Amino acid sequence: METLQLPQYDEWIADHLDELVTQYAGQVVAIHQGKIAIVGRSEVDVYREVRQVGLEPMPLVLRVPRVTTPTVDIGTLITHTPDVRGGRARIVGTGVTVQRIVGWYKLGLSPEEIAEEFGHLTLAQVHAALAYYHANREEIESAIAADDAEADELAQRHYQTAGGRV
Repeated sequence: METLQLPQYDEWIADHLDELVTQYAGQVVAIHQGKIAIVGRSEVDVYREVRQVGLEPMPLVLRVPRVTTPTVDIGTLITHTPDVRGGRARIVGTGVTVQRIVGWYKLGLSPEEIAEEFGHLTLAQVHAALAYYHANREEIESAIAADDAEADELAQRHYQTAGGRV
């Protein structure tokens, strides 16, 4: 029987780790000559099949770990800080306000398009901002109305100082 060359398998596993975890998490795999040859539920089942089919050299048999992503409390994604953006609700770690996300959303952009537009925001952050908006609609709509009124007033003042010229 040939000796197992572990460095060769280390490199193969590093190159194929995403595939292993995505497709075979929690299962036992036999890696033979750079390919996944056998997949089973237990080491015993896989070794039994390796013997039955007579794989030589002996393949590397391993259980693929289950990788879990940490749970995120969506309440930690939105914050209010008095000295940032006038204390308006915003996405933690950014200056992007819930109002701004709502504005894009009202223009017809999907949450996916908004995340893409900003680039540095995750889809979860965009959904958290929209969830905050829906849970606090009166607060956000009132802030939007106040901003619109201020913009109108500034435009009117500018129009008057410009002598009615635009």
